[in-house]
Amino acid sequence: MLAVAAGFTCGAIGACGSHPAPAPLQGSAGTPTTPEPTTPPPSVAWIDNGFDIPGLPAATGDGTRIIVAEIESDGGRGSPNLRIVSRDRSDGIVEKITILKIDEVDAMFDKEGRHPKLDARISAANTWLANLHRTATLSPLPRLEVDAADAYTQHSASAGPVVLDWAKDVLTIRRDKQLVTSHPTPATWRAADHDGCSNPAKLGGAWVDLERKVALVEIAYNGTDMCWEPTAQQHVVSW
Repeated sequence: MLAVAAGFTCGAIGACGSHPAPAPLQGSAGTPTTPEPTTPPPSVAWIDNGFDIPGLPAATGDGTRIIVAEIESDGGRGSPNLRIVSRDRSDGIVEKITILKIDEVDAMFDKEGRHPKLDARISAANTWLANLHRTATLSPLPRLEVDAADAYTQHSASAGPVVLDWAKDVLTIRRDKQLVTSHPTPATWRAADHDGCSNPAKLGGAWVDLERKVALVEIAYNGTDMCWEPTAQQHVVSW
């Protein structure tokens, strides 16, 4: 469960804050199945001037779609915003549902509280998630713990015997020190310089499902008061 408050500037889900212990990773890779759902679907709720999105990121039972929550960086203001995105195994966007844009914040709230239109969007997103869960069984992706000993150069994450590393534009995943997969990553994974600012990229989050042979990585950025960090990117890698 993750709350995204208006004052945060972390850019995306999993980019900051404390987290529960990583979920157990699957064993050796095998043929994924799509069992009947036995857990509640992921959902979206508005709490404490931000969004709560338990159950995401998640993968469908057959591993063909990865559902993530994306949040844009809003510099010092940290205005709440959220969209739910479905990606395929090639990292392509299949579907996206916008719940709140940064430039809609003023119009979506008044002295009485949030606008009914925002409530309707949250309800529609939850209906979509529930329907997808019922037909495709969404399972939360096992999360790895990012090694943040140096917050400016963090590039690896692990959970038990599984280690993911992103360095020199190559993503590698190992289990018990044995290579599982290695992928060169495109230059587009790094944000372009903007307004005279160059923001170093780093590994902001990582999730690996060995059974479904899929991983989700979040590329985050360092920022300063003069050069706010760009929005973190989330990308799917499969093998």
